[in-house]
Amino acid sequence: MPDLNRVLGPQHPESLSARLLRLQLQGETGQLPHRVEAMEGLIGEIDPILGPGHQDTLAARSCVAEWLKEDGETDKAEGAYQHVVTMGTEHLGPDHHITLMARSSLTILHYYGTGGEGRSAAVDAMTGVVEGMERAVGPNHPITASTRRLLTQWENARPDPTST
Repeated sequence: MPDLNRVLGPQHPESLSARLLRLQLQGETGQLPHRVEAMEGLIGEIDPILGPGHQDTLAARSCVAEWLKEDGETDKAEGAYQHVVTMGTEHLGPDHHITLMARSSLTILHYYGTGGEGRSAAVDAMTGVVEGMERAVGPNHPITASTRRLLTQWENARPDPTST
């Protein structure tokens, strides 16, 4: 980081991307006690330079959403994921991997946060996510395969409509 900052400057897109990666890794490994606040601070620097729809900005917002979910703040996480889905769809497209991952995470949040018809709607939504992943990254990509397995588990857990 010091070399990037010295050569390119701290506000250069490559420096910002490297800082994002560093914060992601520190946040995931528990080396960053206030990870949400730290990432939100970086978003405050990235957004005006790269723009709200840039993939690094949206990746940072996805991290915040995931960490909020992990911290039990599901309402905030839902809003954060929805923002990434909206901005990702608008700026990167509906089949961009960041948009699809945010849709998947939002759908998982909805599935486990609801029952009955809400779960059925989540299964339908995840079907669309898997179809998008198959188009965007291919049917054999590990993320597609993992999401498809989750969808299959959900489908198998659906009550049989013919049983009484």
